[in-house]
Amino acid sequence: MKKFFVFLLILLDVSQSLVAQVEYPEPSPVSDKKVFYLYNRNYQGFLVGGNNYNTQASLSKDYAYKVILERYIDENGKWDGVTFFITDSVEMGDYRGMYRKMFVENNEKIYVDQDELGGTRDRDNLWTIFPIEGKDNVYRISPSSRNPNRKYGNKQLGVMALSVYDLPVVGLYDPISNNHDYEWCFVTCEEKERYFDKRQKQRASVKQRVLFCNAVHNIPDEQVVYMFNVDYDGFLIGGNKYNTQASLSKTDAHKVILHKYKDVGGLWDGKSYYITDSVRSGSYSGKYLNMYIAQDGVIWIDQDKEKSGHLDSVWEIMPSTDTPSVFYVRPSEKNKVFTPSALPDFYLGGKSHADFRELPTLELIKGKDGGYNRWAFVTEEQWIKLEAIERKEELLNYINIVKTMFPDVDISHAQQVYDDINTPFAEIENQIGQMRLILLSNGNKDKNSVDFTPLIENADFEGTGGLGWNMSFDVNVGSITWHGGDTQNYCAEAYQAIFEFYQEIKGIPNGLYRLDLQAFSRTRGADLAWLERDSSFVVSEVYANDMSLPVKNLMHTTFPSDDGEYDFLNTEMSEHLFNWAESRWLCMDGSYALHNLRATSLAFLKGYFNQSLYCIVDEGTIKIGIRERQKKTGSWVAWDNFRLTYLSETVENYREGIRCNLEKAVKIEDLAKKKGVDALQLSASLLQIEQVLQTEDIDSMRKSMQSINHTINQTRKLLEVQEFGDMADNSVISYSQIREEESDEGIRLEKGKQLAKQDSLKHILDEAESYLHMGYMVVDYSKELAQTHFQKSFDIYIDYPADDNVEHFDACVAALTSIYVELGLYDEAMAVKKRTIARLKLSKYLDNRIKIAMNYYEMGNISIYLKKDYKHAEELLENSKRIIDTLYEEAVESVSEFKKKEAQDLLLFVYYELAYAAAYQKKYDEALDIIERSVSIHPDNPYLYDRKGEILYMKGDKKGAIAMWRKVLVLNPNFPKKDSRLYKFLFEK
Repeated sequence: MKKFFVFLLILLDVSQSLVAQVEYPEPSPVSDKKVFYLYNRNYQGFLVGGNNYNTQASLSKDYAYKVILERYIDENGKWDGVTFFITDSVEMGDYRGMYRKMFVENNEKIYVDQDELGGTRDRDNLWTIFPIEGKDNVYRISPSSRNPNRKYGNKQLGVMALSVYDLPVVGLYDPISNNHDYEWCFVTCEEKERYFDKRQKQRASVKQRVLFCNAVHNIPDEQVVYMFNVDYDGFLIGGNKYNTQASLSKTDAHKVILHKYKDVGGLWDGKSYYITDSVRSGSYSGKYLNMYIAQDGVIWIDQDKEKSGHLDSVWEIMPSTDTPSVFYVRPSEKNKVFTPSALPDFYLGGKSHADFRELPTLELIKGKDGGYNRWAFVTEEQWIKLEAIERKEELLNYINIVKTMFPDVDISHAQQVYDDINTPFAEIENQIGQMRLILLSNGNKDKNSVDFTPLIENADFEGTGGLGWNMSFDVNVGSITWHGGDTQNYCAEAYQAIFEFYQEIKGIPNGLYRLDLQAFSRTRGADLAWLERDSSFVVSEVYANDMSLPVKNLMHTTFPSDDGEYDFLNTEMSEHLFNWAESRWLCMDGSYALHNLRATSLAFLKGYFNQSLYCIVDEGTIKIGIRERQKKTGSWVAWDNFRLTYLSETVENYREGIRCNLEKAVKIEDLAKKKGVDALQLSASLLQIEQVLQTEDIDSMRKSMQSINHTINQTRKLLEVQEFGDMADNSVISYSQIREEESDEGIRLEKGKQLAKQDSLKHILDEAESYLHMGYMVVDYSKELAQTHFQKSFDIYIDYPADDNVEHFDACVAALTSIYVELGLYDEAMAVKKRTIARLKLSKYLDNRIKIAMNYYEMGNISIYLKKDYKHAEELLENSKRIIDTLYEEAVESVSEFKKKEAQDLLLFVYYELAYAAAYQKKYDEALDIIERSVSIHPDNPYLYDRKGEILYMKGDKKGAIAMWRKVLVLNPNFPKKDSRLYKFLFEK
């Protein structure tokens, strides 16, 4: 009990020390050619570079850039007393250590650290600095009226509340109407160092006073702890983009476990350990792997055990002789790479950093030369307490900013949360979010919507390497591009990959949010993805907390190529080794689908593939991202432009959230019914939606929005089981069995039989796939041998129809048909198509009518062009037409514009060849009637007039044929003459 009261008093003392008035650095008067640091008192931050290159001006609490004021002397050698150049000390890059002018860009953002000769002489680099009345050594800064290009009226150097790095952005703002802070102080080098040193000591003191009252006193064996560096006031984390290189962080921590290192005889020397770290990304995500030393003395974590086994993964841990609960960590005598003689007095330490966003890198540092090597082991419970203290300090900073900017806004509840030592962590985050809401809404937090996108780091993917995002993906599968596309519009993609890509944003207000982004998924290679676009299961999904929805199917948004609006399909960009042919893929209906990342980024730039997801935040934290848990050959996912919006909890906003789920739910229900998957729960939810939308009860709407999303994803799990069959529980076959375990013995045995049957079928289908690949391997050397292998594969697929194996079956049909055609065996090729149609008709779940129609169509082409059997060709094409006519009628009844257009486009293909079949039988009027029907569907298609002219020529109407050729040239002056039989008839003969 006594220890408890001691601990309570320490926490109270800490709380009171944090409530104390925030100290500011002392400002100085403006002086010519003297080094200063620009400080904004209201935002409690120093001027720094805030973008990837440290060139765009922002504010930081923990770092500062040097600036020098230089009087502007005019051509007469006079100074007006207020006009200066402001030059900044370049901290990195080619100009490191030099001074370059600070200037205003055309977008009114402020930039620093640029090459003076590269353009600042033509930009705004002259500034007027004048004191503010009644405030000692506080100044306003604005573009000078002497700048050579333009004047900015009453706009001042000011501060916008938040940026992509959660740093305030510096730019030109109207200080009156927009309430942007525009008061600046000039701080000397000595004062800046004193201020930073005091802040650092205060922070370390606060943490250590709490830390050492409950840190682990003994070395924790086989326990999860966090490693805290006493001198750097930071926790061990992975500091590079893969979370593998050891670094320090004040706001995050990685779990570690210490294991006694025993020799081959099972003995332990009492001090040697190996340290394992929780892997957060890559193909080892979720596992514990060794922490080791590379040859250059840098510490690494989260690597393959086989790799770390060859390096130094054995550490000696010794208690400090002067500080309780503190330990020294150094390479053990047992290590296989380094020895005490090679590394005398070297300890696990921290190396100071230059950039304000960098984390201290961990290396081996000499202890006796002042290296930082003191560590404490902190329990998970204690780390949460320390994190709460850190977040309370952040809350206090925001409270002070809001008090200054919006003194009339009531923030008493935030102050109560700060003062209460027992406040739950989630409520601290919520109140930080409330303060951010006030700032982002310009003091009006009751607005219907407020943009929270500035809290997403690298939301538009301009940063390389997935900057700001956490990545978890299998490094052995597929490819990931986190930065690419057009030079002006970067985006991300994954090809044939299993991945997760996310950010966790803390400190946002509880309530309703909408996540917007642009994304699509191609479920297979382009050909199969097109054929199955209405029956394919989209694995890729976007999520926010516990809400998720599948992304859009790429093949549902295609483009005509000749329209200027879709110029991204026809662009050339030789410097990026792209050309227009690679940017687009020709669909069967004559339209085009996106085919590379550059075209995708340009399409995103024009606003295509937008989608939304609504979610609830109730603990002040949101995790947003995109993921794919399964992989198919040829699958492709691309995304860009995450946007996060806070919405007031109104009835209409919740209705929009429900409608967003409803749109996806209807499509998923339709797909589940086609595939024979249990969709009863989803259907039941849809029946209740209209009633829910009529209610005015927000609580009921909130629950309904979450409930229908949950039901959508339960149905998607069932579809995923059917599609891939290798989830954690293969035996899940209905919605009820997902919700709860079924213990009945009879059902268990039945599941066992089903699994055995699945395994047997899988073995047979694997054999078919093997023959298919063998055919591909020999096709360039022996068409006859390839035909034998393809035929064996085809025969197996025909005998064992499985709807989850259509990809390989379709590939086999295409390969075998092509081989027979090349060998001149046209009847055999036709036989393959006939057997394929019979097999497609066996499907219980998939709607294969389009595939059946296209097989009839392809048989008709073989009959026309290869067998010259025009009557049979006409019969086959009529079969195709009847099926597509039925699909068109269904589309009209269902009011599906997409399906209607799809059927019309397919009819165009069939009519095109059907006209030939009739013409070659000298039924010219019938052929022309067919072409006229095609023209009524696509009146601007030059190929139809080319075909009509050809038939008129065959009929003997040369004048009519010439008129059609003129029509072709009007529609397309560059029509390919070499491919036109009409052109040859009219001019070459």
